[in-house]
Amino acid sequence: MKESTDMREEIESIEAELEKKQKELDKINELSRDSVRYCAKAINMMHNRKFEEAASLLAQSKALISELKHITSDSYLLLMPSQEFAEASVLYSITGDAGQQRMPGYRELGISPEAYLLGIMDVVGELKREILDSLRAGEVERAKSHLALMEYIYDATRAIRFPESVLPGFRKKQDVARIQLENAGSDILRFTK
Repeated sequence: MKESTDMREEIESIEAELEKKQKELDKINELSRDSVRYCAKAINMMHNRKFEEAASLLAQSKALISELKHITSDSYLLLMPSQEFAEASVLYSITGDAGQQRMPGYRELGISPEAYLLGIMDVVGELKREILDSLRAGEVERAKSHLALMEYIYDATRAIRFPESVLPGFRKKQDVARIQLENAGSDILRFTK
């Protein structure tokens, strides 16, 4: 009977640990989801030229990622919000009020190299949208400038080859970026004929 009592105590202790872990994961998922949502809204604001609102949303996302880092160091759990933050932050640096046409690095953004690479590949698609918006507005030089940035990102990352276990989803993003780049070039040629 003594062994049975010890086993129950052990199981109760394990259950308490698992409940704690579950609460932690729930908090991580909530913060991650909110951070990703802020980045998506920020990108939408940038496309609508509402840069002040975009900057505010990016600051909120950055704060949530910081909070996430205090809860977990698991790179997998941090990957999605950090990747989205990289995409939105780099796009803001390119298109924002200052129009810096510069890309901050992963250290400057405070994220992992993997999240950065995945994020900048998504910037290519956002630049494609910027090109279409520029062409509709008759801003051909702006469209060409965005195309040059697309080419720069693609060329800089073209030789990167790692397995999915190291850089998940990157090869697919490279393929998508190449297609978007080709299509954007064709769009500009068609518009300028």
